[in-house]
Amino acid sequence: MRGKDEILLGPAERLRAEALDGFAPAVARRETLASPARRVRTAWLARPRIALLVASRGSRRSAELRGADAAIGAPRQAGLGGRDAARPNTQAP
Repeated sequence: MRGKDEILLGPAERLRAEALDGFAPAVARRETLASPARRVRTAWLARPRIALLVASRGSRRSAELRGADAAIGAPRQAGLGGRDAARPNTQAP
């Protein structure tokens, strides 16, 4: 182990993996973005002590990356590409 950060990565990853278990992108872009956020919040509320330790700590492991992929993919899923996908006020077709 390389210290406290290394010890916290396991619980952080388990919480995120548990939260995203069964997640699938929705038809609606907003729901695709909101669902993982609600799931993570629910997992953290169920284990508040662990959440306090890991909420602001990125793990850079598979569960965290799955959530990031969902957030990045939502605008593209809605039919937006390139710069339009990165603009928060762009309306999907």
